[in-house]
Amino acid sequence: MKDKARLYVKSLILAQLLLEANDDLEGTPFYDTRLDTDVKRVEKTLTKQINKQFMNIYNADPALIHNVMIRTENLITKISKCEIDDLTMLDFIIDKYLKNKNWILNNIELPIKKLKA
Repeated sequence: MKDKARLYVKSLILAQLLLEANDDLEGTPFYDTRLDTDVKRVEKTLTKQINKQFMNIYNADPALIHNVMIRTENLITKISKCEIDDLTMLDFIIDKYLKNKNWILNNIELPIKKLKA
């Protein structure tokens, strides 16, 4: 089930990036209102699919999920604003992080927000 949830989340991120890209095309001949409608419908379907799994995780650790959601939204926004050549550098950086997470965790302060009680 964990792998399915990951696939649904990946699909949600891609749907959001597609929506933002299409919005950026508004006013150009490439903007497509049908695409906007279809992607929003897919996004709703995916959200329903992962909702139960998400709530199980959220109930176990609300602070962690809150921070993950904020960071994911920020990441989507940043990726959607990147130039194409920036994506190559980001891919390289992510690979380096995945190979040696401890170095980053030991050398960079992570901005984690606490939930207000």
